[in-house]
Order: sequence, then structure tokens, then C-alpha cells
Amino acid sequence: MLNGHAVQAIQSVLDSRRAYCKFLSANDTGATGGHQSGILVSKSASDMMFAEPLGNESVLKRSVNIKWQNDFQTQSNFTYYDSKNELRITKFGRHFPFLQPEQTGALFVFTQQDEDHYNAFFLESEDDIEQFLSAFV
Repeated sequence: MLNGHAVQAIQSVLDSRRAYCKFLSANDTGATGGHQSGILVSKSASDMMFAEPLGNESVLKRSVNIKWQNDFQTQSNFTYYDSKNELRITKFGRHFPFLQPEQTGALFVFTQQDEDHYNAFFLESEDDIEQFLSAFV
């Protein structure tokens, strides 16, 4: 039986202004032991995170509300580091239950509902990932 998170993620994409997804890397989940924080996001998704183009500011930061798994919300940050040319979602809170090493390879689905509100899902099972991806083929 398929978990409702795949169905919710599909609906969130359909209802959103913009959407982005990626498979979590070992760096995202902390499996590498590195000191990076947050989820690395492709700069191709920058227009759903910042109204202005990424420029030469040393650090560009913006605070937003993210609803995770249709369950709880965080006040998180979008952060662009010009020195590293990296765009990340950061500031999840102390007891954030995701981004554990065993979640490396999970599909991260991120949708923009309006200017300051976003939804995010982590799809971990092969069935959920397949259901989500096949909805958009």
C-alpha cells in the first residue's frame, strides 16, 4: 500500500506556483560528516526562493514558512552563499526529524504555495518515489 505522502506531494506540486525536487545526497543528510548545513538546492530553482537575481552579495538570506509532510511547520531560511556559489535551505530547528544519514537517496519535493509559504516532502520508499515520478511523466 502506498503512503499518503506521495499523493500529498503530487497534489502540492499541482497546486503550487513552482516546484523543485531532488534526491538527497550524503552531504544533505550529514552522512559525509561534513560541516555543511541545510539542503543544497540547484540555482535553477532560485526564482522560487528569491525575487531578485542572485548577485554579488556575500550572503543573501530570506526567512519563510515551510510545512513539512503536511504535518508541522518551521520558520526556515533560504541562504545563498556567493563565496561558494551555493543555494541552501537552512534553519530547521533543533529536533527536526529529517535529514538523517539513512535518508540519503530519499526524494525531496519542495513547492511554493505563495511568496512566503512552502510545502516540503521526503519520499523514502521506492513505491512512493515511483508513484510521484510517474505522475509527471
